Amino acid sequence: MCNNTSVAQERSKQIPNLERAYPDATLPLLSALPDGELALTGLHSSFAELGKLAIYLERISFDGALMIEDAVALVFEGKIINACATKAEDIIWGDPALLEFSRRYSEGAILQALILERRTAHALSGLQDRPWRVQPSDGFTGARAMGNGYLALFMEGDAFGRVQTGSRETGAYPAAMRPKPLTMPRMIGAWAADRYALTLRGKDAVNPITDTYNRARAAHGKPALEVLTLLGRGKTPLEIANTLEREAGGLEAVVEVFIREGLLIRRPDPTM
Repeated sequence: MCNNTSVAQERSKQIPNLERAYPDATLPLLSALPDGELALTGLHSSFAELGKLAIYLERISFDGALMIEDAVALVFEGKIINACATKAEDIIWGDPALLEFSRRYSEGAILQALILERRTAHALSGLQDRPWRVQPSDGFTGARAMGNGYLALFMEGDAFGRVQTGSRETGAYPAAMRPKPLTMPRMIGAWAADRYALTLRGKDAVNPITDTYNRARAAHGKPALEVLTLLGRGKTPLEIANTLEREAGGLEAVVEVFIREGLLIRRPDPTM
């Protein structure tokens, strides 16, 4: 009788192999892209700003990926719903990665667009730095790291393809039924991906037993102090916006006030 492991291995053999679009890529999201048709190549920001390009892609309900050097943005139904990029020696995801993508594009990086099947873009939308250590449900949509170098793509419980990424991770990357669009960088600035540190006064401002806390709460309100606390813990404004389900652009004034009042400083070294 076959055990569960041998059954799983047998099933994995039946999943069709998909050729990689970029066989030499090491960036996780880029290495997971199956081969597709190039829709655009050689595009630069002097011809089309990223914001205007995004409007066009939404108008035509585009499904695929936008690539520049060491950065990729995934597009589903015309909306950018995932991104991955390198920054210093780190790999970043989501809104910070899209901000980095936008910065490089505006500085002259050449962009190309790859067409993908809609189900492929949907399945890859949940890809992130680490998989969930859970068993996918019968109706699972997303990607599953098989532990054997393959990433299997699922739509409503059916595995329709697998890409040989080389990763030895094991686990699932669930995709939301309706993936949430990322925040377009034209709405925010580089400050939103920076990390900050509390000054001595800032530490007092988030300590409820101090007079500084009482004055700061009276001046700015408890929600603003919650933002200050999270900034002091190393969260970027973009990460805080996602956690608190707020618009990232609305936090810029809050950050500026805290810096101006001497409660907060930008970290000179992002790795601190």
